[in-house]
Amino acid sequence: MSKASQRVGQAFLLLILALTFSVLWIKPLSSKCLKIDNIAEIDSIETFQQFVKGNGSMIKADFYGQQNKSLVNASTDHFFIDSNRRFDRFTNITQIKTYGYNTTNIKLKTENIVLQNFSKKVEDNSSDGYINFFENSNDKNLTIYASFTLPMSCHLNTIKILIYVNGSFTLRWAILNSTWNPSSNISYPDEIIKSGEIPFETTSPLDKFFLPVNTNITLFTNNTNNNTFFLQLNVEAGPPAQKAYDFWWYYVTDVTDGENEEDVWISKQNISNIDMIMNLDLQPLDSSLSPSEINLQVNGTQVPNNGTIELEGVPNSESIALNITSLWNITFDLNYFMEHNKNSQCSTRFLTNADTSTSIWNVSPTETFPSTFTNCSVKFKVPKDWNISRYWNITNIEETPIATTNWKQITLHTYDKWRIEFTAPNYVKKFGVPSPVIIGEENLFSILLIPDAHDWNGTLILLVYNSSDNALYYNTSQPTNNRSSLGIRWTPNQSFTNGTYIVAVLFLAEFEAGYLYIDNVLFVYSTSLETHYIASYYCLGENATIKVKYVDKVHNIGVEDATVWTTWDNQVIYFKDEGKGIYAANLTTNEYSPGNYSLTIYAKKFGYEDAILNFNITFVHPTEINTPNRTIIGNYKTPITIIIYYTDINGILLENATVIGYIGASKYIFKYNGTAYINVTTFHELGTYNMTIQCSKDSYEPKEINITIHVTPKKTILNVLCPKEIEAGQQITLSINYTDQSGTPITHFNGTIYLNDTILTTFSNSSTIHLNITQYVGNYFISITVNCPNYETQTWKETITIYGKMKISYQPQIFEQYENETITIHFNITDVFRKAPLENCSITLTINNHKWLITWNSQNPSFTLNLTGIESGSHSINVVIEAPYYLPQTLEIPLHILPKTRVILTVNVPQEVIANNIILISGTLTTESGEPIVMATIKIIIQITYENGTEKRFEYETVTNMKGEFSLSIPTSNEMSKVHVAVVYEGAVDKASTTSTHNITVKPTLPPKTPFPQWLITTLLTIPIIFIGVSGYISKRKQKTKTEEEKLLREYELILELDSLESLLVVDKKSGLCIFEYNFKKTPTDPNIISGFVQAIRGFYSQIGGTGEGEVGEIYYEVPEPKVLTFHSGKYVYPILIAPGKLLPEVKECLRNFLDRFEEEFKENLKTNSFEISIFDKAKNLVKECFPQHIFTKYKATKIPATIRGIKKKILRAAKKLAEEQGQFTMAQLLT
Repeated sequence: MSKASQRVGQAFLLLILALTFSVLWIKPLSSKCLKIDNIAEIDSIETFQQFVKGNGSMIKADFYGQQNKSLVNASTDHFFIDSNRRFDRFTNITQIKTYGYNTTNIKLKTENIVLQNFSKKVEDNSSDGYINFFENSNDKNLTIYASFTLPMSCHLNTIKILIYVNGSFTLRWAILNSTWNPSSNISYPDEIIKSGEIPFETTSPLDKFFLPVNTNITLFTNNTNNNTFFLQLNVEAGPPAQKAYDFWWYYVTDVTDGENEEDVWISKQNISNIDMIMNLDLQPLDSSLSPSEINLQVNGTQVPNNGTIELEGVPNSESIALNITSLWNITFDLNYFMEHNKNSQCSTRFLTNADTSTSIWNVSPTETFPSTFTNCSVKFKVPKDWNISRYWNITNIEETPIATTNWKQITLHTYDKWRIEFTAPNYVKKFGVPSPVIIGEENLFSILLIPDAHDWNGTLILLVYNSSDNALYYNTSQPTNNRSSLGIRWTPNQSFTNGTYIVAVLFLAEFEAGYLYIDNVLFVYSTSLETHYIASYYCLGENATIKVKYVDKVHNIGVEDATVWTTWDNQVIYFKDEGKGIYAANLTTNEYSPGNYSLTIYAKKFGYEDAILNFNITFVHPTEINTPNRTIIGNYKTPITIIIYYTDINGILLENATVIGYIGASKYIFKYNGTAYINVTTFHELGTYNMTIQCSKDSYEPKEINITIHVTPKKTILNVLCPKEIEAGQQITLSINYTDQSGTPITHFNGTIYLNDTILTTFSNSSTIHLNITQYVGNYFISITVNCPNYETQTWKETITIYGKMKISYQPQIFEQYENETITIHFNITDVFRKAPLENCSITLTINNHKWLITWNSQNPSFTLNLTGIESGSHSINVVIEAPYYLPQTLEIPLHILPKTRVILTVNVPQEVIANNIILISGTLTTESGEPIVMATIKIIIQITYENGTEKRFEYETVTNMKGEFSLSIPTSNEMSKVHVAVVYEGAVDKASTTSTHNITVKPTLPPKTPFPQWLITTLLTIPIIFIGVSGYISKRKQKTKTEEEKLLREYELILELDSLESLLVVDKKSGLCIFEYNFKKTPTDPNIISGFVQAIRGFYSQIGGTGEGEVGEIYYEVPEPKVLTFHSGKYVYPILIAPGKLLPEVKECLRNFLDRFEEEFKENLKTNSFEISIFDKAKNLVKECFPQHIFTKYKATKIPATIRGIKKKILRAAKKLAEEQGQFTMAQLLT
């Protein structure tokens, strides 16, 4: 302590002991002060701050603050009841300010109590149901009794009931007292006190309205049971014309509010658990009653009649709630005053002087006094050895010892924030600090305390300051149960740097405290001295290099610029600093003998812990090791000799040395033979072995050498016999001869046969191999690899050709065809074994002198041969099929060629024609025997040459009728000069083709000598051609044959048939909708019904065994009148021609020609299958172009020229007569 008294200043220890919050009091401190601002936590020792935290016990001080005989918050409050409450009592809460004190003593005075009128509600208008006074249509009404309770005797002015009514009625009411029924434990109505009636009439229903019943009656609760009365209601309906069956009284079930306000009786029957909805207007009999008469209570305590009530020790927090209740709604004046009490705690803080044996304690309150307080008394206790030295803001203070304890009581009186200063002993007597304190290692600090005066268990806290008096560390407090031997163990961490510090100790034992410190305490880093490089031995004659590392263990780094030394050969040897904490020295080995020597090394540096290292070093004679071969090659199961020379530095062989070779864990012992160390080893496994050979002898340098040993297999020979060409599927045999170099067969071996890089098979211990190759065709490398453990692996290789087998089929098996036609052959060519088609096969087909060369593949398996030029009769098709790496295959296919039937084509055309007239082309197609060829396609090619020299070509097709006949009409014009006609029959499978050509001259039309109308010119030019035979006037053309007459008759029939056509429909194939309609006559038709009907017939085809949709040819109706529907099927549509009879072939040809023109004209629209039907209206022009013009032409007749004679004149007369009768006419009307 004497040393401490020489240092500057005092050490102040600030300890805050508070349960709720602390107040810091700090005195200016010298450079040797301890500062603590809060001791609630001591674990945060890593942070460097001006104030550090410690721990201790709180002073247990009771604080009593009270204000006596002063009116606090005095006021007169007017309280009133909420008129919406339905209970007979009320609750009113008054909030009184408490200033945060714990309890309050309150004195209340109630005055001027006045009872108020109020409305008692038996439920509100939120109903659960109703009771109807009229329970049936016989006007039988009910009487309902509903009870209600009153808090005391009073005036009942009005009762309001919640009802619904529709009609006129008379409501009779009565007020009754109640009687108790002990057996049923309920009240029931007794005597009538007052009654009355209310007439009522409604013109429209009234729903849920309160009807007032003016009772004006005084009710006394002492004349009835349990303050209960009944309201009786009965309703009488009005005149019969105004019967009212709807008079309802609403109710609420009791379970909704948990209270049973009423007993309800209906026709002497009790109904429980419902409350009839009513409101009662009540008036007290006396407005001034005593508290006992109205049962006035505060917080459950009855208020005396004098109106004064005292409540002591009322617990409170922020405010006090007063619960005031009464039997009746009242108003009153309330006066009160109170005393506040509070148990609190004091803030206790102290400073201790390190140079003396005393400490100073300061006690002050944690409370802020309300400004309204003028006098408070405070009591608390402190230890007996505390003495009062000074105090502030205290009017009076007393000290009273507490018997049989170490305490005394302090009582003071104050009006503001106060403080008392006490003096007490310093309990730390002696403090021992290690020198130096090692950072990173545990250090022991010893403490001696003065004897325990109060038998309190305290705690010790270690504190460390830097030179600026900043507290850097305090340790976790530890108990001081045994004061005779105390110590603190502490390991400084790397947050401390080496240097000098101030170390202090703090003792706390509730109200005991002590503090001592020691300055200039040296802190050093913990270190270690380690070997960095020491050889396992050193050879004599060479310097021994020693390297050590001086390590800072706190930061795990090397210590540089240190002094490191040792004593060797009676001299101090200093180590050289190589950086990063590594130090090296060379020690001489001269004059030393082999053996072990001890060595001690020292390291030192300021701020670091001194370090010492002890170890041994070994000295030996130097040696050499050698071998003739570092790499040795030997054969399997052949002895291998290894030679090693182990000598001294002069090359003299060392005897009796230990020489051992190691291959893995296996040892090989070498023996000395006088000239070297020898080991002979036989290896039974192939491979490369690395052997480490170690040589050693006492007092000599051990040596080792590595050699490599290659153990190789024995040499072998492999011969194989194998055919070079094989056929797939044919078994072949391979002969294998596998021997060593001496020719001795090797019987145990494994082999693999490869085709190119694919393994065909494997075998073992067999010299004959049988193979059946089916999946390979072509040239391949066949190789055989044979191996045997520990013998050389051999591979044989050769080229072989594998020919595959073809499987051929064709369709049909026998061919029969007419001459000059074609036949189609379908081939199927596959590999027999691989089942795959053979692509790009070459096929040669020969029939007599005719030859075809074709290439077959699976994508084009069929070929067509043209038989033109081959005579009819029986033939053979010789077939040769070839493919790469397949054997050629030959076939012979029978062929029978039938002769075709010869035909005769007869064509009738005029040699010349006058322009604007029609060219009629007709003819027949028959066999040589005259048999007609029916339904044959005739192609008519028209080449027209015009006056200007241009030409146009047209092609038409028609079919022959059942007589083999055909015809075509071609219109002409003045621009034409010549028409070339070619009629072609292209033949059929069984019929020969033929062609007939004709030239027609077109002459211009000559103007008449007398004016004629245009229609008459046309008629005179066309009628003789068409109808001359029909009229019987054939005398002028006797040269006409019978055939020409028949033609004219047919033309007659054709004109009549064309005139009979009714309608033309075009139907879309996919949708079945009619997309075009043309009416030749005004016959009413529904095109959609017709198209739907036909579409259904097409679909029905599959139901009778057909495939797909059938194409209809004709539909024929016989009765009541003939109707025929004729069809032609196109790619997208099919037209329907409706007529009264079957059509001639010429008309069908017109229909087919129209179909072709229609699909060509509207092809793009029909492809998309998405179109507007109106676009097909343009097809009307196609109808006029494809059907003869005389169907559409209307004629008229005027004056007959005088030059006209004979049949022409008769025809014109008939035409003129027809025109006079009906106006314009058609050609068919003229003929009929």
